[in-house]
Amino acid sequence: MAATALGHTPISRRVGMRAFVRLAERWDLDKADWPRLLGRSENTVRAWVKAIDTDGPQTYLDADVAERLSHLVSIYDGLHRLFGDPAYADRWPKLPNRAFGDHPPLQFMLHGFSELHNVRLYIERALAA
Repeated sequence: MAATALGHTPISRRVGMRAFVRLAERWDLDKADWPRLLGRSENTVRAWVKAIDTDGPQTYLDADVAERLSHLVSIYDGLHRLFGDPAYADRWPKLPNRAFGDHPPLQFMLHGFSELHNVRLYIERALAA
């Protein structure tokens, strides 16, 4: 697949949504939070999940959703590298954290793209320390 004008390789919607659903299951996310994390409507996310295992034309995530997914997967991976304990790493997004005003990082991530990006940077800085 050729890169886009910005140099990004498009991500298959099926592949991206499979990854997101696995991450959501590991983090025990409420399905009501999925659209907020992906920046799309509940109906859109529901249709994307429903289409994961169907045959049909190849479709791709738009750049915004692909970037959100990239942040989420990077957070997931970073937590597993940082803590080494998969169970704790998967609970971390829902645990209160002083860096986020004693709120769980997930609550912060649900506020929008910038906050999702900031949690990713927080994890990356912790890994670099």
